[in-house]
Amino acid sequence: MISDENRREVALRLRGLDERIDGVPLLCTKQEHDAMALCAIRAVVGKGDVFHLLADFIDRPICKNIADPYDGGLFVCSKCGERWELTCGNLADNRLCFCPRCGAEVVPHAERCD
Repeated sequence: MISDENRREVALRLRGLDERIDGVPLLCTKQEHDAMALCAIRAVVGKGDVFHLLADFIDRPICKNIADPYDGGLFVCSKCGERWELTCGNLADNRLCFCPRCGAEVVPHAERCD
C-alpha cells in the first residue's frame, strides 16, 4: 500500500527534478532531454512501468464491502479481506470511508464517489 507519506515524499522529489532538468544545456536534442527526464522520474518512483507507478501514486485504490448483506454490522474489504465490526448503523454512519488496513477508499458497488 502506498501511504500518504509516500505520496508526499515522491511528489517532493518529482518537483525537485524540474530544477535539475531545466539546468541541462541546450546542446542536447529534445529526445535526449526527454530520455533524461524519464530516467530521472524512474529513479524517483522505482522499477517497473513508470506511468503505472505514477498512476498508483496519484489514484487511491478502491474497495467495497463484501460482507454478507444481511449482516449489517460487519465490513469486509474486497481488496485485502480486513474484517471490521461496525459499532452501529452502516458504513456511512460509522464514517468508514477508507479500509482501516489497506487504505483503499470504500465505495458502494466499487464505483468512485467524486
